[in-house]
Amino acid sequence: MNNIKRISVFLIFVISFTIHANSLYAGEPLSKEDKARFGSAQSLNNLGRYDDSLKILENLYELYPDNKEIAVEFGKALGYGKDFHEAKILLDSLLIKHPDDIQIRFIYAGMLETNQRFSEARAIYAELLKKRPFDEDIQLRMARISGWMGDYDACITYYNSIISKRKSNISLKLELAEIFAATQKYVEAIKLCREILSSDPKNKEVRLYLARFLSWNKRYGESIEAYDSIIKDHPSWPAPRREKARVLGWMRSYKESVEKYKVIFDEIGPDKGSELEMLSKEAFYKRFDKRSITEYNRWLEFEKDDLEALYDLGQVYSRQMQWENARRTYENVLRVMPPHFRAQSSLSKVNLYSRSPMVEAGFEFFDSGSSSRHTDKQYYDMHSCIRLPISKGLYLETREDTFVHRFSNFRPLVRQRFSGSVEFNRKPFFWARAGYGYSVYSENIDNSHNFYEEVNVRPLDPLLFTASHRREDVTDSIDTFRRNLTKDDYKICGLFSPNRRISQGVDYAYSYYSDRNSKNTLGTDTVLMLIYEPTILKAFYRYEYYGFRHKKEYIFSPNNFYSNKAGFEWKHLINTEELFWGINATYYTLRYSINFEGTGNLGHTLYADLHRDWTDRLSTHLEWSKKIYHPKDIYSEDRVTVRTKYYF
Repeated sequence: MNNIKRISVFLIFVISFTIHANSLYAGEPLSKEDKARFGSAQSLNNLGRYDDSLKILENLYELYPDNKEIAVEFGKALGYGKDFHEAKILLDSLLIKHPDDIQIRFIYAGMLETNQRFSEARAIYAELLKKRPFDEDIQLRMARISGWMGDYDACITYYNSIISKRKSNISLKLELAEIFAATQKYVEAIKLCREILSSDPKNKEVRLYLARFLSWNKRYGESIEAYDSIIKDHPSWPAPRREKARVLGWMRSYKESVEKYKVIFDEIGPDKGSELEMLSKEAFYKRFDKRSITEYNRWLEFEKDDLEALYDLGQVYSRQMQWENARRTYENVLRVMPPHFRAQSSLSKVNLYSRSPMVEAGFEFFDSGSSSRHTDKQYYDMHSCIRLPISKGLYLETREDTFVHRFSNFRPLVRQRFSGSVEFNRKPFFWARAGYGYSVYSENIDNSHNFYEEVNVRPLDPLLFTASHRREDVTDSIDTFRRNLTKDDYKICGLFSPNRRISQGVDYAYSYYSDRNSKNTLGTDTVLMLIYEPTILKAFYRYEYYGFRHKKEYIFSPNNFYSNKAGFEWKHLINTEELFWGINATYYTLRYSINFEGTGNLGHTLYADLHRDWTDRLSTHLEWSKKIYHPKDIYSEDRVTVRTKYYF
């Protein structure tokens, strides 16, 4: 569709004056010198140099106000240049004098179209078609404007009508193939390209389109073969090399993709577009979003309307919740290619998340027990919350939880917690949140105040630092409730992720308890991504050491304790036809880990979840987990969670 726009604007310039030329009328004859000046102005208009043509035409119009040729060219320069309002006044006055002049109406419609007043332009073209039903130039304008307005059935019908009369016109067939591909009719697009190649097998542009459409249809193997064939025949042409590198990235062959960009420089020589794309893609593959934003904007300065750059940048902004930037970027994608369904879907989600309140309701069941670790904890929790976007990067959330705690040696205890939080986002550079909660208890347990604060800073793409403080009630058993035991956790974390394959984290926490006890915790995490989406396989390991200052009889509080946990996580995206930010996803996760404790105990953790986005607004999530220890009486834990989100 981007090529369609460029071709259409050019055709407006070339055709609009020549069509129906025999209807032109001139007033006072032009001098020989002014004829030459007028011819120069026409040429400048056809080249799109409206500022230069206006300097000439403004003077000629003052000298020959009744000359329709000059008035039309002057209106065209104004309309396609800087002053649509003045052009409209001028052309309206011409139409009053010449209401049936098809040329003026055709130019007027083209000017409206260029200024994105599609409905008005289409209405004029429809009137012209009533007078000239077989005029292919008007039909072509109707085909293109129907595509821009999303009426693809009409668009395809007009194209087929024109192509049936211009069977040798390859550019029109490619425009139609682009419409097919943009509306996900990949089979028709591929068929049309192969039809052209059957009579013109060496046409490199058509071969490039075919390779591109094959990749869009997820026929990656055929697409790579098609690109290789073009590269073999045209080794100095960078376009198929760039697109092949892109496709390798879509196939999650990130390392090979970057290498193919570098081959362009080695075998062809310097190519700024390829270099800017490679730097952008390399950052994008690594999820280095700070660098991605910089590199993609550099690329777009050089290739302003490149759809790949625009859409990737929109995805980066979306991941980082930069909604205004994401919205503007997706709108630019749709300006260049209105039927871009990924941009349409992503823009819909951006508008929803940035403007709509979100309501969540959920239920959780938790049960754990251990006589040796002073744990006797079972509860049911029903919660509801509402999250409100307030302004750019600012969100408020209110939540209510009702817990019913059960104990083996005490009657049920009801806890109702009311909480509120605020979140401020300037991702990927900085984000923070803070919250306060007030809990009301039954059974003569004192009410409590809880709160937390968290700050995240990313000085460099691979580095993330987090500092937090959280006060919460200790709910391990009825004894901790009776003592109104609370703890304050002060925690700092660092995470290093040099690429998507590996991340290494380290954390330290100091916990202060209201009974004047304290705990120090040190941990380290390693995560390896073994397989990329749509089926993600991760291996992980965590070492954790902690020790309490004092040992207490009512809480598990060893002076020295360490554990080693290792496992695998399998996440499978079920709707694998399209993978991008903004899709309604369905996936499940399976996780297993084994925990070796310094005391010689061995634990196993099983986890599963299922997520479904039913619509843009509605989603559900189900989680289940279970911990099993050997010996069995060391510790056991079961958890089930269900929650539903809805955006109004």
